[in-house]
Amino acid sequence: MTDAGSEQDAVNGGAVEPLTSRQRMIVIVLALVVALTRLLAVSHSMWDWDEALFVAALHHYDVAQHHPHPPGFPLFFALAKVARAVGQDDFHALRGISILASLFLFPALFALARSLRYRFRTCIVAALLFCFLPNVWYWGGTGFTDELALVTALAGAALLLRDDRRRGTYLAGCIFFAATMLVRAQNVLMAWPWIVASWRRLRARRGGEVIAGTALIIVLVVTGYGIAAKLTGIDEYIFATKWHQHYVATVDGALNPTRTPMRFLLQDFLFDPFESRAASTLMFFFTLLAFLRPRRAQRDIVLTFEPGFLLAWFLLSPTGISRLSLAYVAANVLLAADGLDVAATFIAARVRALPRERLAAALQAILAAVIIGRYVVWVWPGLRAVRKTDSPPVQAMRWIRQNVPRGAKVYAAGGLEPFVAYFLTDYKVIPTEDRFDPSKAPADRNAVYVADFASSSAQAINFRRRREHLWALFNRRYFEVSVVPIAGWIKFGAGWYGDEEGGDGDHWRWMASESHMLLAPLGHRAQLGLTIQFPLDAEPPPTVTVTLDGIVVDRFVPRKADVERSYVVVSRSGVPDDLMLSVDHAVNFSRLHRSNDPRDLGLALHRILWKEISD
Repeated sequence: MTDAGSEQDAVNGGAVEPLTSRQRMIVIVLALVVALTRLLAVSHSMWDWDEALFVAALHHYDVAQHHPHPPGFPLFFALAKVARAVGQDDFHALRGISILASLFLFPALFALARSLRYRFRTCIVAALLFCFLPNVWYWGGTGFTDELALVTALAGAALLLRDDRRRGTYLAGCIFFAATMLVRAQNVLMAWPWIVASWRRLRARRGGEVIAGTALIIVLVVTGYGIAAKLTGIDEYIFATKWHQHYVATVDGALNPTRTPMRFLLQDFLFDPFESRAASTLMFFFTLLAFLRPRRAQRDIVLTFEPGFLLAWFLLSPTGISRLSLAYVAANVLLAADGLDVAATFIAARVRALPRERLAAALQAILAAVIIGRYVVWVWPGLRAVRKTDSPPVQAMRWIRQNVPRGAKVYAAGGLEPFVAYFLTDYKVIPTEDRFDPSKAPADRNAVYVADFASSSAQAINFRRRREHLWALFNRRYFEVSVVPIAGWIKFGAGWYGDEEGGDGDHWRWMASESHMLLAPLGHRAQLGLTIQFPLDAEPPPTVTVTLDGIVVDRFVPRKADVERSYVVVSRSGVPDDLMLSVDHAVNFSRLHRSNDPRDLGLALHRILWKEISD
């Protein structure tokens, strides 16, 4: 290990060695292959609150209205507007910028590792590990700003730490540093590479370059945010930015007394931001192993990325760790790749029967492949879901547009505000309180209530996306959205047990031998639909009676466990309709010694449809 460390220290002290033609070809091929894998993470639709705000910003950029939220991401939106002008729709324009940025992550991280004077194989391993981190892979296919901020930050750091003494390299690094701040202002915390490069030039009596680079950064950043403020209104922009800073500190950050204590958040923020557990723990082990071979690169990595970690840990929302960690997770990868080299070199030095360098390279590659393979297996189902299906909020918005007449009332929960503002401009949207009860709204045959949670109402239309690994990879919200008709409300009465939910998100209620429901008075011919399940595996089928307002609508004996029935009935006016379901016998699994459930179970209602029939 001593020989390898001495060799690497010697490399650290000199210029970056040029790549051989073979090495250059390896980098090009891998960069192209990795770029193609980015397409496997392309999101089918927007999913999050911020994405909905962003698409609105492409129509009317106003930071005071949080279109987008402060301080405005001026470079990202300038590029997105260009993409939209050449024929992309709103979301695809945003997503296109993120995808384009993600295509360059491999060469950017590889270049940074080279500038840190890592050996070639470690640079390759670092770039591959980074690109296949689940959060880096996933967020590159969304409409967020993070991948553009990330690739510009990596490119800027690579150029500034390269130290090839060329004026063009330094000025290009300054431009990329300005660019990353123009995407996300907090990336000013990644100033260490610029400080290092500028100090070297001052010591070399090249202060003119530092003045030029600094002026370039100031002009670009002030111009970008100045345009954002001008489009918004100067006073409104300043007020909105200050208010947003206060909100972040007191709601998202450590100043919120209800926030999870920081010591309990350290693991997730520091090394497992998407809760993959085994793979992230293994990679963090190699991150720590790197410090057994101290070198200057470790100082540069820590001072470049860890201010971003401290900002996120202290001030940002714990529900968004996966995305927020993109600002600093490259540090873990760079150190882990070096730690893999430490372990591989140590083992190879003790196997004298094989060429040391080739064995070390093979071991490093194998260990990296194990981690990458684990990440790919872990994230793959989630990538497939977001690539092939619309998100629950978008499904709900499209269902409303297809099934609810234009101009109708849409009562909307606050969590869906930006979605309804974007998708339902030709509807009468009415914001609601958190505990809004659709059954208490004025009767309206066309009105619906849409909320960012699943509804246990039997007539609700619920849209879901399975949580599993996506829960920690995404922002831990918008996995369920429901649409509930205002007309046709239903209230469960006597005879019903509580709402139950299955692993796939399905809801149902069991009743005993007899149950009652109140149905909204429609004063018209109506359709009554029932989706019912019977416990036929325990006792013979019961005789079921369906009675509405004292009139028997149907009586039948189910031939199978799952039954769907539909009826055309006449609803009363002014007084709720009374629906009674009854069976001539119920099942008690406890008495049958088949479970500990003491209830008498007659049937389970999975869905009920109650709506007016137009003449």
